[in-house]
Amino acid sequence: VKRYINWDDRYNFIKILEKEGRVFITSEEPLPKSIEKYKLNIDPMYFIDALAFSSGYIGEGHMTAREAVALGKPSILISPRGKLESVIKDLYDNGYMKIFESYKDMSNIDIETLLMQNNTNFKKEIENFVDMNLFFIYAIKNHSTILDMWRTDKKRIISKFKFGV
Repeated sequence: VKRYINWDDRYNFIKILEKEGRVFITSEEPLPKSIEKYKLNIDPMYFIDALAFSSGYIGEGHMTAREAVALGKPSILISPRGKLESVIKDLYDNGYMKIFESYKDMSNIDIETLLMQNNTNFKKEIENFVDMNLFFIYAIKNHSTILDMWRTDKKRIISKFKFGV
């Protein structure tokens, strides 16, 4: 079943968002002239960089919503089937992402507060995550002793690479 969210709902929501800050849109389909000015004209290769430096993500793309969470950005998915997808449902259930079925469902929502709540929840939880990049750099630099260190004091090594430490 193909879902349909009309452009009028999107346009009305963009006008609400515009009060909070700059709005950028990416789309796989052509944009109507009324919202063409919001189109983010960048090489697709740099899209994740743009997302990483954004205030957050609000949109219909399931993958982009998950990528925003992975980047530590507030993420709001607009999707009537969002809670059915296992990965998305898990992110929603653990407070990393908000899901609304339509833009109309968000018309009376304080976007700034919603993004801040989402961001606060994420920052609280991210302290339990390990920065695997730093861990692997450490492991490579200490390759001759890392296995012995891991066997004797795994918890200390893991705590050394937690985000925010």
